[in-house]
Amino acid sequence: MMFTWDASPTLQLFGLPLRIYGLIFAATFLIGWRFVIWQVLRGGGSERDASWVMGISFLSVWLGGRLGHFFFYENELFLQHPEVIFDLGRGGMASHGSIAFVTLAYFIYSRIRKTSFIDLLDRMAFPMALGAGSIRIGNLFNSEVVGRVTDGTWGVRFPIFDYGKDPFPLRHPSQIYESVIGFTILAALFFLANYFYKKGIKRPIGLVAGSAWLTYGVGRFIVEFWKEYQAKGADVLLDASANAGIVLTMGQWLSLVPICLGILLLFYARKGRPEQFGFGTPL
Repeated sequence: MMFTWDASPTLQLFGLPLRIYGLIFAATFLIGWRFVIWQVLRGGGSERDASWVMGISFLSVWLGGRLGHFFFYENELFLQHPEVIFDLGRGGMASHGSIAFVTLAYFIYSRIRKTSFIDLLDRMAFPMALGAGSIRIGNLFNSEVVGRVTDGTWGVRFPIFDYGKDPFPLRHPSQIYESVIGFTILAALFFLANYFYKKGIKRPIGLVAGSAWLTYGVGRFIVEFWKEYQAKGADVLLDASANAGIVLTMGQWLSLVPICLGILLLFYARKGRPEQFGFGTPL
């Protein structure tokens, strides 16, 4: 099966162009906010607490994603023009950077609010899985983060990405692969939450986040085998690994981090500590 994807990345509303990626990002933020409120209230917090958590999440995800993209994939451009991260007309979000920044932000917040850091990671795994799935749909509309060329009898042509090539090559729709991973993780997290709720017991701390991080990391690692190479300038690690006979992409190296953290969280969850969010002094 062959398909051509040449959808416009913008919509016209009252004569003004709107980026579909931006609309998806905004929708993800609003839906994710409901997930945050659900989890924070369930943990004994207030909607004000949820607003703080969501605000921290939004800023750290955006800043971490932008810095991660330009540091790992376009570091030469970033070093020459660091202000490029604020160029909203230029794409580029690295999920690994978002994960790193939001995790650090949650750690700092948990220390300030005297909450359980790992339990906070558990509760925020829901909106993070949502974002992992939905943002790749935005990448699809931007005709970016495409897959590698395939010589099979099926694939997707991206005329916008491969402008000037004749004929347009067939590629793996890696954006769809990653989107499926994110939404599958989200569905699995709901299953876990519902299971413990029906059993009338509190889920062990670290189980949700550990399951989400490990699954996401493994999924990303596998998808990278069909994803177009993205690194531009971040060659030190890649060259060193190639010389050692280990041929991995930058995305695969970065995917080892959530894989390892997911395993550690699952081992922590085996201790059976029940979820204990709670809040210290009020804001």
